[in-house]
Formats: sequence, C-alpha cells, structure tokens
Amino acid sequence: DGALPYLIADATRAIDAVPLILVGHQGPLTAVRYSADGKRILTASQDGSARLWDAETGALLATLSGHREAVLGAMFSPDGTRIVTASSDGTARLWDGLSGQPLFELGGHKLGVT
Repeated sequence: DGALPYLIADATRAIDAVPLILVGHQGPLTAVRYSADGKRILTASQDGSARLWDAETGALLATLSGHREAVLGAMFSPDGTRIVTASSDGTARLWDGLSGQPLFELGGHKLGVT
C-alpha cells in the first residue's frame, strides 16, 4: 500500500525491548513528538497527515487528515488535550488530543506555516 515503516527510538525503553515500528504514513516524517505523559506519539508527514499512536504498542489511534499539503510541524499542548498542526498549505489546525477529531482551522496565511 506504499506505507513507510519508521523505527522510533525511546531512551526509556529497555535495551532488549522490541523496537517500536510505526507504519502508515505515505511520505517522509517532518516531526515526531511524545505526549507529556509518554503514552502517545504524534507524527507529522509530507503526506499531508499527522497520526496519533499508542507509545507502548505502536497501535494507530487516529489519523489527523485535512491539510492539503505537507504537515511541517505538530505539537501537543502541555496537558495533552489538544494538538496543533502546521502545514505548507498555509493553515494551522487544532485537534482534540485524545480522539484526533478536528476542532478548528486557522487560515489566511499566504505561505506555509511551521
């Protein structure tokens, strides 16, 4: 299906632990972030999406779709309840940090947002 595998290194995992491999994005990653509690991983990609993963199992929790071009950045809010993504399509989007549901789009930028 063209999905690319990404190995995520985590210094808190045991040396002999099985590496966490996340598969789903169709393009190179532009950002990887852990939630403050360490339970979720947020990835952003040139494929125009961000994805939310379970940090223990690598299971995909949500795909954050809506940007029309590459997602250049993604961050959790300090409490993990919100996610913000920034795209080369000139928008930033706000998402629910637990469900991945879209909440708001900030548009009007003439160039990409990082």
